[in-house]
Amino acid sequence: MLDLSEAVISRLAIHRVGNKAQDEDPIISAKLADVTPELEAALLTFFMKPFKGDAYYKFTHPSGLDLNEVYTYAKSMFMDEGSTHLQSINILKHLHHNSSHPNIKSGEVYVAYLRNCMLDDEPLDAVGIFKSENKDTFLAFHNERDGLEVDALMGVNIKKLDKGCIIFNTEDETGYRVVTLDASGKDTVYWMDDFLQVVEDSDENFYTRDALNLCNAFAKDMLTPQHGKKDEVLFMKSTLDYFSKAESFEMGEFAEHVIKDEEYTKAFTTYLDTYETRIGRKIENDFGISKPALNSAKKKFKDLIKLDTNIHIKLNFDNLESGRRFIERGYDEGTQMSYYKVYFNEELE
Repeated sequence: MLDLSEAVISRLAIHRVGNKAQDEDPIISAKLADVTPELEAALLTFFMKPFKGDAYYKFTHPSGLDLNEVYTYAKSMFMDEGSTHLQSINILKHLHHNSSHPNIKSGEVYVAYLRNCMLDDEPLDAVGIFKSENKDTFLAFHNERDGLEVDALMGVNIKKLDKGCIIFNTEDETGYRVVTLDASGKDTVYWMDDFLQVVEDSDENFYTRDALNLCNAFAKDMLTPQHGKKDEVLFMKSTLDYFSKAESFEMGEFAEHVIKDEEYTKAFTTYLDTYETRIGRKIENDFGISKPALNSAKKKFKDLIKLDTNIHIKLNFDNLESGRRFIERGYDEGTQMSYYKVYFNEELE
């Protein structure tokens, strides 16, 4: 589990990267930035808040890990924190080299040496690489003799980090543990593949999240259109209950305990083939369940059916059978509206 709430900035270098295709040269700062307590608080919000730790990556290179530039520069910083400024320049030049597409924006590059980053309850040093590309307009007010004056200033919004990665000083022999972010969603190849050269770490966390994403997609794509939102919610509720109680996942056992219904089983098997084709990889059939990945999925899950008549129905069932016994969905021709029929013995306080 990732916890960056107690992280501190030990050293920070700030440069500016231009677009190589536009003949924009990088601007290199001659020294590390002076970080006051007030500035550190703002920067930590800017750098850390976007990272949720849902997916972990590792550095790779087809000819050998030591040929991955960012891996090598980060490793040098972990070996000698005093080399942060020098290695930040190397990182800047490497990023500039890979900023050759005309649509890639110039921006500020921040390279931070971080301490006390918690990963799986272990405090670790980390190297953060962040980039701000977009500017917002801010209003600045100041007192004058005749009253209050206002100026429109351009600056970086600390609630909108454009790109970033955090490299944790652990598992260096296999490419470190890395979390990464690209808010634009458009430059993934340039940021992830060309600059960082990272691949998703295929571990229990990855397999657990992959299987839960499959179940969620199946519920939304197959169950909701045919049976309504209630079956989607009930299926995911039952799925999360299975993952919570089991130590490991096995596809056949999961189908037996969760899907059960023959109609659902056939639909799930067909959908699995379609889903694997869509994502370009196989879903693992047998793996140990990652509790951090499960907890992350639970936080995102909503067990509510929200209706356009301002009525919310909360489904607190652990399996499909119970839910189907007490709630039905139908359509009333007279009102031309859908409805839910709920069965109960008595109202509770």
